[in-house]
Amino acid sequence: MSHSFLAAIVVLYFSSTVSQSLRAQTQTGSIAILVWHESPNDRKALVGLKRGLFAMGMASRIKEINVQGDATMAESELSAIDGSDLAMVVALGTEAARLAKRFVKTKPVVFTAVTNPVLAGIAASWQGAGGNLAGNSNWLDRGEMLQAFQTAVPKLGKLCVLTSKGNAVSEAEFIEAGEAIRSHGGIKLSRKIVDDPRKLSDLVAEACREADALWIPIDFQLYQEASLNIIVETAKKHRTPIVSSTGRTAGVGALVVVTVDYEALGLRAAGIINRILVKGDLPGRIPVGRLQSARIIVDLEAFRSIGQKVPLDLVFKAHRILGKSLPK
Repeated sequence: MSHSFLAAIVVLYFSSTVSQSLRAQTQTGSIAILVWHESPNDRKALVGLKRGLFAMGMASRIKEINVQGDATMAESELSAIDGSDLAMVVALGTEAARLAKRFVKTKPVVFTAVTNPVLAGIAASWQGAGGNLAGNSNWLDRGEMLQAFQTAVPKLGKLCVLTSKGNAVSEAEFIEAGEAIRSHGGIKLSRKIVDDPRKLSDLVAEACREADALWIPIDFQLYQEASLNIIVETAKKHRTPIVSSTGRTAGVGALVVVTVDYEALGLRAAGIINRILVKGDLPGRIPVGRLQSARIIVDLEAFRSIGQKVPLDLVFKAHRILGKSLPK
């Protein structure tokens, strides 16, 4: 039996199962929103999602499930959903999406703010997640991101990314950046994996000695206040520039941040919900959404703190400029 034939059977089965479920629950079923942890990016996506659901007249159907990073609690909550009268599950972030895919089989699952759902094993492809899954991604064009980093640090030859052990999001960013560098060249990329927070200062100091700049990716463990303070202060001592792809670092030490508009991402996730619950589209056939352009945030104070000039080319490309002495 061919893979394509098996895939067709799965699609037909899910189509029948979900269409019957949706007919009964589209008007009344609650929309469960799974919050894995207190991520600022996920929270911004949640704001956009709620605004979209409000505009669709579905705000009263929201049921927020915050599992506070507890996998056992998440399994318990999600395992009960298939037999409930809920209409669907919305998963915020990569880990929430992984858990929802694992434990929710007969309800539609919409994910948002997942860095690379294909690399993370959540989506079958960018053309369609497959099965009961649909969603969008906070994917960045890594070539565009690296170009902004090079503009901020003109002599950038060696870039070291910091990641925590086992973090699927920063792992995906590292892989994508490596692929972009292989295609375009110009930067030597290395990585330091943080497996013991007590050794973070020494690890960052080592990275500063080896690289021209440090890159802080989307990594929940590293952009917590205590860890971020250690990274920023150690980098300042070595006068090493910090570049980043997470908005959490904006205004606290990164020269430039290249990120996406998470609120817009959440709003577009509401559009996917509309396609499934109102229009009746099959989730698995909906292409995984991506925003068309990144947002560039430049921090003038961060440049001054390490004695570097702000490249005007970067200023002119910025969507937002931070600095204590900016005119009102």
